[in-house]
Amino acid sequence: MLKIKVLQVVGQLTIGGQEMMVMNFCRFITKEEIEFDFLVYGDKVGEFEKEAKLMGGKVIHAPSLNEVGYREFKHRIKKIMEENGPYNAIHSHTSFNSGFIMKVAKEKGIPIRITHSHTTKPGKKSTVVFKLYTNFMRRWIINNSTHLLACGNEAGNYLYSEDVFKKKGIIIKNGINVKRFTPNSQVRDEMRKKFDVENKFVIGHVGRMSVEKNHIFLINIFKEIHKRDSNAVLILVGTGPLYDELKSKVIKLEIEKNVIFTGQRADIPEILQLMDIFVFPSIYEGLPVSVVEAQATGLPCIVSKNVTSEIKVTELVKFMDLKTAEKIWADVILEKRHFPRMDITEEIEKSGYGIQGICKQLENLYCKGELK
Repeated sequence: MLKIKVLQVVGQLTIGGQEMMVMNFCRFITKEEIEFDFLVYGDKVGEFEKEAKLMGGKVIHAPSLNEVGYREFKHRIKKIMEENGPYNAIHSHTSFNSGFIMKVAKEKGIPIRITHSHTTKPGKKSTVVFKLYTNFMRRWIINNSTHLLACGNEAGNYLYSEDVFKKKGIIIKNGINVKRFTPNSQVRDEMRKKFDVENKFVIGHVGRMSVEKNHIFLINIFKEIHKRDSNAVLILVGTGPLYDELKSKVIKLEIEKNVIFTGQRADIPEILQLMDIFVFPSIYEGLPVSVVEAQATGLPCIVSKNVTSEIKVTELVKFMDLKTAEKIWADVILEKRHFPRMDITEEIEKSGYGIQGICKQLENLYCKGELK
C-alpha cells in the first residue's frame, strides 16, 4: 500500500514550543499510513533532526526567503516539491511565509494544503514594509490553502483575520501526552535531589530565551522574592539569543547562587515535577504548550494577561498584568509556597488536549481532507 506523503514546513527543527508541537503530532500519527518529510530553512541541524529522519522521511534544507529573494526562493521550493514528491498534503507552520509555500503547493497540484498559525503577534517590529508583506501573504494563504488551522482563536485571527477565521478556521489544540505529566512524588524527590533543591521553594519557567518570553521581568520578580525568602530558587529551562545577557543580569543582581540555568532539556515532564510554581510573564504568545504541561503536572501557574485566556484549561492559572509591579507579582507567587499538588490529568484530557485524539483528527485531514 502506498503511503500518504506529507511535507511539514517548520522553519527549523530546534527545541522550541512550535517545533515540539509539530514533532508531537508526527510522533503519534500512524506511520504505517503516513510518511513525513520536513522542510527547514538554513543549514543549521536542529536537535530534532535525527528523530525526524528516524520517522522514515527526509529532512530537506533550503535557504530562507530573506537569504535568496522571492524568485530564487520560489524556484527552490518548486524543485524540492518536484524532486521529493509527489506529496498528498503539505502542512506549513511558518506564519506569513506560508503564503509563498501555499501558492507554490497549489501550482504543483498538491491537493491538501494546510496553513497552521501558532502565534498572536509578529516576532519583529511592525514597519510599513512588514504590514504590506503580511497583507499580501495573508491573501495568498487564504486563496491557496485548503485548510486554515490555528492553536486558538487569537492565533487564527492574527494570521487569517477575524472574519476569515470565524468562517473557515479550524482550531487544533496544542496536544500533549497527558500521562507523561501525571504528578509523581518519587520522580519529584529524585529530580529535586539531582538539582540540589531539596527543601527549597522552586519557581520555574520553560521557554526560549528571547525577548517575547520576558525573562528580564521574571528575574526582577525573583529578586523581590529572594529578598523575602532566601530559600527560593529560580529554575530557567531553555536557551536562546538572550542566554548570556540573562546570565549577566543574574550575576549583577547577586542572585546567581539561587538561579539555575538548565539549558535545553528533553526531560520536561520530569523537570516540571521538581517545581513548586510555574511563572510565565510573556509579552506575547500563541497558545503556549508549556503552560498546558505545567497544569497537567498540577502546578499553580502565574501567567501574563498578554497570553491568550484560552490557555486557562484549569483553575490552576492566575493571570496578572505586566504593568503590575514586580513586588506584587512576588507577593502572589509567595502565597503559593505550600500549594498542594493534585492529579488533574483527567481534566486536561476532557478539555481536548490529549495528543492521541488530536492526531487522529490530523490523520483524517492528511488522508481524506477532513477532520472527522
